[in-house]
Amino acid sequence: MDKNLLYITDTPYKAKSGGGTNCSIHYDIIKNQFKANMYSVFACERSEALQDQNAVQGFSCTSMEKIEAILNGYPPYLTKKVRRTIWDCIDKYKIDIVYIENSISGNLVKKIKQKRNNIIVVCFFHDIEAVLMNTWISKSNFMRKVSLKTMIFNERKTAKYADKKIVLNERDFKLFEDVYNGKPDYVIPISAPICCNKMQDEEHKKGNILKLLFVGADYQPNIDAVKWYLENVSEKVKGRAVLTVVGNKMEKHKELLEREGVTIRGTVDDLTAFYKKADIVIAPLFSGGGMKIKTAEALSYGKIFIGTDESLTGYWENVPEKLRNKLIFRMNTAEEYIELLNLMFESEFRKYNYEIFNMMVNCYSLKANTKRYEKIWTDLE
Repeated sequence: MDKNLLYITDTPYKAKSGGGTNCSIHYDIIKNQFKANMYSVFACERSEALQDQNAVQGFSCTSMEKIEAILNGYPPYLTKKVRRTIWDCIDKYKIDIVYIENSISGNLVKKIKQKRNNIIVVCFFHDIEAVLMNTWISKSNFMRKVSLKTMIFNERKTAKYADKKIVLNERDFKLFEDVYNGKPDYVIPISAPICCNKMQDEEHKKGNILKLLFVGADYQPNIDAVKWYLENVSEKVKGRAVLTVVGNKMEKHKELLEREGVTIRGTVDDLTAFYKKADIVIAPLFSGGGMKIKTAEALSYGKIFIGTDESLTGYWENVPEKLRNKLIFRMNTAEEYIELLNLMFESEFRKYNYEIFNMMVNCYSLKANTKRYEKIWTDLE
């Protein structure tokens, strides 16, 4: 592209979270498409993994700086220093397109359109925050409530002023319509890091204890999912299945969650060994928003997957009929989980499934989403 693009995010590059993974892949896709014409502001802590001379990163801010941002109608991450840096980049590099990796920066979007109406602003809605954050407000302290309300207010402005709006899936498309009385411009599903190392063609043998895996960072819906398994399923499959929980900072909950048949490993450097060892990946999630990177990751390893409506949102519609409830299972009750796990204990099956891997490559790979982003830039020409 011969246009100059400014990429703005509040998420560190290669952050160990689902959102961090998705944002990093978006960055890589756009960087490859714009090359030397792309500049970026990472309004967060510094990431040593980011090697880009056109990137500004390493912002730290005090509570007072966050309060200043909120009092001026911005989300906490858009401090005065970050806002000044963004405007300096816009002027210095003669920016044509601003791409914002969130939907909570609406006041900034409005200011850009007022001061530089020729700039095209593209925003990615990773959730419909007006819906998700409203569920958090009642459980938050005063300052958190003020912050959440500011971000909801900002998302409303993003929906109004951004030139192009992107959502993750059809559920969020419909939520956007309901909340903002308009339509997003594009649906771009989650970008999955596709496992490039061929998994071993091992099999689970009949009567061997099932090795289950749950992957998720320290985040309340993930904690609730493990609790649900412990309270509703674990005892009913005792001696037939064991669960390992891996995820950034989940070791904080080791005392609360670990017991016989359930191991909390928490933070690890590499998930590959855990996926290779696992017979089945489970994700009994019942709350949250957007799409779950843990689902994409498990499927990219070709693993048999048991998920709920929530953990399979954005995926189920692309699952071929021959895989539905045969290799990829959608189940929402403890009875369904228990019945299936008991059946799988008595069965022989492959730990790696090419059919699942191929579905991920076709629908959710970097290559697939690169084509979707190319459509955006073509539409802007």
